[in-house]
Amino acid sequence: MQTTASSYFEHIYDRYSAVMYGCIVKIVKEKKYADAVLHAVFIELATLSEETKAEIKDSSFRHIKYAMQKAFSFLKEHHPAAYARTIRELSSNVLSTEKAS
Repeated sequence: MQTTASSYFEHIYDRYSAVMYGCIVKIVKEKKYADAVLHAVFIELATLSEETKAEIKDSSFRHIKYAMQKAFSFLKEHHPAAYARTIRELSSNVLSTEKAS
């Protein structure tokens, strides 16, 4: 089944944008940056080949992972101190969760 660019985009936006945005906000912390990152994610997703779109269309994990990677990349490039702080916080949360188990 071939997916048109607009139907793919609408499908991904309707199905995953809220979760992707929530993940991005947790990483970059500021709405204006989160908006920019989500916009960049959707531009890049819209430019994927038709074959790639068909492969990942219903893979929420791949879309969310991609959004998170873009958020971390944005933070690392534009706000290195905030990136380091976020990594420390995430590491701390993982370690405290492991100790509680």
